[in-house]
Amino acid sequence: MTIKRRELLQRAAVLGAGAAAAGTGASLINPDMLAFASAARKPLASMRFVTIVKTVASPYWSIVLAAAKHAAKDLGVQGLQYTGGPSEADIAAEVTLLENAIAQKPDFIVCAPTDKTALNSTLAKAYNAGIKVILIDSDGIGAPRQAFLSTDNFAAGSLCADALAASIKAKTGAASGQIAYATFQSNVGSLTLRDNGFLAGIKKYPGLKLVAH
Repeated sequence: MTIKRRELLQRAAVLGAGAAAAGTGASLINPDMLAFASAARKPLASMRFVTIVKTVASPYWSIVLAAAKHAAKDLGVQGLQYTGGPSEADIAAEVTLLENAIAQKPDFIVCAPTDKTALNSTLAKAYNAGIKVILIDSDGIGAPRQAFLSTDNFAAGSLCADALAASIKAKTGAASGQIAYATFQSNVGSLTLRDNGFLAGIKKYPGLKLVAH
């Protein structure tokens, strides 16, 4: 089932995904947060969450953490921790951070899984403990969660194929020749979808021959 972006944001807000919606006018979803707090029989100010991103060693993820802090202030909830592993490749570190978050018994966890399956059992542990699980950026395929918010990464990969073809045509006069592409890390939900989107998109340009990945 496809959910429109506005509807998805509203649903996520009800489940406590204020941090994931930071920077998009989070104060507009305060009524939904109040409803969430009421359902949990808690004052809104006592709602607690943890944000875990793939790594703290990245400007991109630093922006996400800053947005989570902004959302906590805007929504009037408590951010217990804003953290991530030392590297996107350090899956064990993110699992440990998730275990530590569960031990704090927050109302919800916002998490960007660095691997599409390796965190599933720990995410399930959080979910089964009654903690709302909000995944952002990359999916945990098969992991239980209340909401998942991300870019349409398949479409993004396809757009990359279009951009590459246009660049080659602008430089050489034709979208033709041998091409190669690289993926930062294997088994990452967002990157796998981008790969698939790129491969589908590049098929529109029969003059381009993929020779390496």
